[in-house]
Amino acid sequence: MKRKIIFLSIIVILISTSFSGCLENNNQNQNNKGMITTSIIEYLLTIDDLPKGFKELYNGSDRQVTSEFSRYPVDKPVEFYSRGFSKGNSSNESGYEIITCELNKFSSIEDAENAYTPTIEYLISEGFFDVIDGSINVIGNESKGITREGYSKFLSFRIYNVIGLLSSNTYTTTLELSQIVEERILDSIN
Repeated sequence: MKRKIIFLSIIVILISTSFSGCLENNNQNQNNKGMITTSIIEYLLTIDDLPKGFKELYNGSDRQVTSEFSRYPVDKPVEFYSRGFSKGNSSNESGYEIITCELNKFSSIEDAENAYTPTIEYLISEGFFDVIDGSINVIGNESKGITREGYSKFLSFRIYNVIGLLSSNTYTTTLELSQIVEERILDSIN
């Protein structure tokens, strides 16, 4: 009888341990749902995404060619990368176009949420940008279009733990290119 009680106790302990491990794994999966874990380089625009005639202007993780999203937040991104493209001659302002794409991956969704609003507000107030399209979230979990006289049309967005900033000469083009990046990110987590 004593052996049966010990045996049943051991089985109950093993079963309890197994179930508690499953619950812990489920909670971890819920907390990480939507986390982008792969390198953001895979989601950046490429020359193939652009209209004919563009060439690569820069490509890399140099903070000199990134925005405040990679420099300003208290919790810095764990990965940041940017690419720029140009078309035409810079001495001919009317025929010259620049397209930029920057992505910043944070270690958690919460870090990205905490970085997004204060940084975009900082860019607007300190950079004297005007809001183009901030009334609705057109890309990802939150987004805002901004511009300034003499500058490109920018669209900033947050998709889970990734913050992006794209720009071009027209807001329509910026939005279309942002949708390409958004689709790549969302496809990677589905």
